[in-house]
Amino acid sequence: MPGLVRRLIVAIVSCALAAPTAVAPARAQSNLPALGDVAAEDLSPANERRLGESIMQEARRHPAFLVDPDTHDYLNALGYRLVSVSPARHMDFEFFAVRDPMLNAFALPGGFIGVHSGLVLGAVNESELASVLAHEIGHVEQRHIARMLAKQREGSYLAIGALLLALLAARSNSSSSGDLAQAAILGGQAAAVQQQLNFSREAEREADRVGFQMLLGAGFDPAGMASFFTRLQQGTRVYESAAPEYLRTHPLTVERLSDIQNRAREAHVRPRPDSLDFHLVRARLRVLQDESPQGLRDSALQFRSQIDGAAAPSLAGAYYGLALASSKLNDHATAVEAARSARRSSQAPAPMLD
Repeated sequence: MPGLVRRLIVAIVSCALAAPTAVAPARAQSNLPALGDVAAEDLSPANERRLGESIMQEARRHPAFLVDPDTHDYLNALGYRLVSVSPARHMDFEFFAVRDPMLNAFALPGGFIGVHSGLVLGAVNESELASVLAHEIGHVEQRHIARMLAKQREGSYLAIGALLLALLAARSNSSSSGDLAQAAILGGQAAAVQQQLNFSREAEREADRVGFQMLLGAGFDPAGMASFFTRLQQGTRVYESAAPEYLRTHPLTVERLSDIQNRAREAHVRPRPDSLDFHLVRARLRVLQDESPQGLRDSALQFRSQIDGAAAPSLAGAYYGLALASSKLNDHATAVEAARSARRSSQAPAPMLD
């Protein structure tokens, strides 16, 4: 995404020198099918896309849906780099961010892929983040949701309705979403739910294999997938009662983790350096995730601590994060100076900031 550093830094200085104007996004109006209409016939790729659009229409109205052009551009540039080397390159995808500290990502019908802000912050490097996106793209490419609904349709329409409701409830950010999802699943047939559990484990392994090939083709380090899942598993051992959200939605077995680790060892790929964009957007999401005064002060302190001893491009990200947090705290002098430091440490061309 050329020019991202220029746009981010200029935006910081502009905010520091002038009061920002908030613009509310317009709600899209379209005639979309009801869920029952789509489920009443075979879920073709076109109908799967329409189903995804109907879910997204509601998702965009949710307060957790992050409306931020720079984050959106980065996620879609990263996602389409992976899509371009996959059999799904003819499909339409949209990658979007959710303001949520939980470490999670998910695929919706029709190529819509959501990424929690907590996942971007939890990724140690860009290859780890790319590995999660590749895995979710694998779910879409293999049409796992459509296949899931087809299996449930063999049991009853009641099971299809229960799974759709569970899907929507699980994506909700409300405190009662877990109870609602559980109630929806329990409302379906027990045999169908057990069948879905087994299919889900198979789908996860398939998405791993497909995603791994995307990482290789796009030039990312496939070891990122192994390191990401290994760290999640280690965290689960320490906090058994609070497994990461990603593991609850993407069951991880010992066999699956071993397969990923073996594939990474056999690949013999040189580690890929992170892009500057990754560090800038990561810093941006740390600030946007909690814009309360205390949250902004905490972010500013964290960025200050990162500056000492940091090397480019992470240094540019730390300076940029400090500039953004300071701007939102109305500390304009610090914001401008930090933005200039971000420009210098990024070694990227940028307009004069004086």
